Amino acid sequence: MPENENASGSDDIHSEQSQESPHVSRARLLISIGIGALVFVLAVVALVVIAVYRVNEHSARIKFGVESFFSLLVLAVVIIQASIYYRQAKALDAQLKISDDTFKLLERPSLGIISVEVLPTKDNEGHAIKVTIQNTGHLPARAVTVRTSGAQGNAGTVESCADLWPIEPPRGGILSKGTVPVNALFLSFAYPPITNAEFEPIENGRTWLYAYSRVDYGADGKTQPYFTEYYGRYSPLTGQFDVCDTHNDAN
Repeated sequence: MPENENASGSDDIHSEQSQESPHVSRARLLISIGIGALVFVLAVVALVVIAVYRVNEHSARIKFGVESFFSLLVLAVVIIQASIYYRQAKALDAQLKISDDTFKLLERPSLGIISVEVLPTKDNEGHAIKVTIQNTGHLPARAVTVRTSGAQGNAGTVESCADLWPIEPPRGGILSKGTVPVNALFLSFAYPPITNAEFEPIENGRTWLYAYSRVDYGADGKTQPYFTEYYGRYSPLTGQFDVCDTHNDAN
């Protein structure tokens, strides 16, 4: 059975970042260059006017024009360089934010439901649904709450499961609270067990056995709340649960 755990990755992080369209970025660059060129031309025209109408001597007029023009060029270079530094700093800040978000994503607990089984009880008078959960993250999972339940019924077809839990997990399952260390396993059982009389039509294919398990954790103020849920149907041919199309999700 495939493991059902948090599948979020760096793609989710990048999708959450407000990325600017290349066309918008290019348009802003062209507008900035146009405004800068216009200001530069106006400044040159102003210098020419001052040199012609305000400076009387020819030699002084030439000296004033040359010095003013080169000063204007130096100012333009400084402005362009400052703009480049600003864009580089902005890109670096965005990259640092992505790296920080990636680090936060990796440095978190991650509880996955790695197996769901039907096992005989110790007294051999029934069968129990056993769910095995593992913390594959990098931090202990705190405030862990697990609800596991089973249901029997004729709803559904050979090709598809019935949706017995459209909104909330079923009431009556076992609630287990605790902390799951990194790489540790955590077990949850559906209660009450299935009696042998109830399991006989399931084993003979006359009725379906569904299992639902939901794991909630991290709601302790130290990390954000997370969840993992599993929904499957028992196959008497394989003796295993097949994953249903709904209620198999995680964050």
